[in-house]
Amino acid sequence: MDVFIRRQRIQSCKTWIDRALIAEAFFIAILPNAAVIALILGIFAWIIRLRLDRKFTLRQLPLDFPVALFALISFASTFNSTSIGFSLLSWFETVGFYIATYIFFGQNLRTLDQIKNISIALFASAGFVVLYSIYQIFFGLDTAELPWLDPKIQPTARNRIYSTWTNPNLLAGYLDVCICLAIGIIENASDWMKQSIFTLAIITFAILLSLTFSRAAILTFAIISIVYGLKFDRRLIALFAVISIGILYFEPGLVERLLSSFDFDDDQSSIALRASLWQSTLLMISDHPFLGVGWGSYRFAFEPYNFLLNQSHSSAEIFNASNLYLNFAAEIGIAGMISILWCVAEPIIIAFRLEWLEEKIQAFRIRIQTFIKIKVMKFFTPPDEKIPDRPKVDLKKHPKIESKIEDQIEKSPEQKKSLEVQSSDKSSDQSPRATVISFEQKRHEKISEQMSEGSIRDRLKTNLRIENLFNWTETELFNGLRLGIGLALISILINGFAYDLPSNFASAVFIWILISILICVNEIDFSDDIESKL
Repeated sequence: MDVFIRRQRIQSCKTWIDRALIAEAFFIAILPNAAVIALILGIFAWIIRLRLDRKFTLRQLPLDFPVALFALISFASTFNSTSIGFSLLSWFETVGFYIATYIFFGQNLRTLDQIKNISIALFASAGFVVLYSIYQIFFGLDTAELPWLDPKIQPTARNRIYSTWTNPNLLAGYLDVCICLAIGIIENASDWMKQSIFTLAIITFAILLSLTFSRAAILTFAIISIVYGLKFDRRLIALFAVISIGILYFEPGLVERLLSSFDFDDDQSSIALRASLWQSTLLMISDHPFLGVGWGSYRFAFEPYNFLLNQSHSSAEIFNASNLYLNFAAEIGIAGMISILWCVAEPIIIAFRLEWLEEKIQAFRIRIQTFIKIKVMKFFTPPDEKIPDRPKVDLKKHPKIESKIEDQIEKSPEQKKSLEVQSSDKSSDQSPRATVISFEQKRHEKISEQMSEGSIRDRLKTNLRIENLFNWTETELFNGLRLGIGLALISILINGFAYDLPSNFASAVFIWILISILICVNEIDFSDDIESKL
């Protein structure tokens, strides 16, 4: 093939891959089927590029092992299902797309411009969801006929909005994520105009969140705002207080809705339903602790355990446990639940730059990988060719390490003192907040020096320029995404105690997109660009 034609086809593949990344990020919250089509077309273009472009190779990502472990355990659980065919089909339709999304985003997100374009797509998608929610508020859609609602139990739920997510609880979880992303952007924005715009976005998201009447999501928003505000930024607590007072004043029915969370005596309440459901699920887990009842087979396995629900709910089909942790433990076992939580917890550690915890996880991962390799090698090695155990080595007696230790001992007292000062400074800067905005502090110092040279009028003119909304530095965007996605994953874990967001296909793929973006942002080394701009 001619070199010019090859380069032209490689460039065409790059273009289609970028379009597929943007399309999936945009459509997953609006039209999931369109996102699936974009993913399939993008993978097809990616495979062609791998065949044409020899310089473009696969790379190893931090979550490859836990993701592979989750895929393996969940696939093995399908053979423990009462309906193996349905469980296998469900696994390919859900986990297959989860893993495909992770691989596609993880292998192709490698430049700063790609991250920026996908961020714009996510913001635009959130704007469309907000507009459709406002349409539902003013024009009113009757939700009583939808399958997720029982009007006899919740007669006031006709006012609950759901936008493009077809379920108020799913919309509420999505709004929690949007609020967390906006908090991350505000904390890293350089001027007050950007902060004001995203503050208005948080207020809008919070108002819509209250109209979903989702108690778990509202409580999650409160926990994130109060805990993060007390730890890092008190302004967030003040904003939460103002929003709460305004919402409760204009929507007094929300108070009754929130207080119903503590009503355990009413057998008709959703709280009593969840309590009975969780007890039944715990019994299911005790009977199937290793591989569970099979991926997606909770609905089939629940019938023998349906003796705790009251008569009004006994005939209803139960699809999940309404709890992220119990649902995964019931369907794919305790080990499977740990593997999927690993896929969520490690990105949170990366987001907040908890290096000491990340090192422990890395060591734990290496131990598990080594253990698996040894067991596999022993299984496939004949008895007379068994590999002998590796002798233990005292690292302190290694020649190179001995020389380094002697050099350390021979250092002068002044050098030792300077090293101690450096180590103390480094240890004092290990908080998540300090590490997340290390580059941000340098940039703020530079901006303050530049702004001090001009007058107040010049500063106002600079900040009021509308083009500032579209000019985002790498530090603003990537540190904002890192912090925002970290908070978003925490909100998903908190919300998971009362509702299982990953049980929905669109919300699960959306979570995997966020995880992939965070991993790729962490893999991109843009420190040199930041230093040059400073």
